[in-house]
Amino acid sequence: MTPFQVTQKLGEGGCGSVFKVEDIEEKNQQYALKVEFNSAQAGNVLKMEVQILSLMINKKHVAKCFASGKKERYSYMVMTLLGESLDSLVRKHGPFLNVSSQIRIGISVLFGIKQIHDGLEAG
Repeated sequence: MTPFQVTQKLGEGGCGSVFKVEDIEEKNQQYALKVEFNSAQAGNVLKMEVQILSLMINKKHVAKCFASGKKERYSYMVMTLLGESLDSLVRKHGPFLNVSSQIRIGISVLFGIKQIHDGLEAG
């Protein structure tokens, strides 16, 4: 696996954290790094996400998983950096996010969900 440098923390959830990382060898390549601590409480959510994304290779509305692995204390996945989070867009633009943008975002999310559903059904 190519070494990565963390450039920014993007978010945190119940199971772990997501970071923006840069490929050390190719400086212009940026990805998202999702890290989950290995614990009984967290389950193995990340492992399931990796399995789902492996079924969704080359789908337009779904992130691509480039690398994943498990260390003694944590599991990780390097994936497509998709841009701003929905939470960030709402915080930034709030009520000023026009209806057209809301509809485009909603449609993209629905297409992604449909592709995941279809992939799981076929797999």
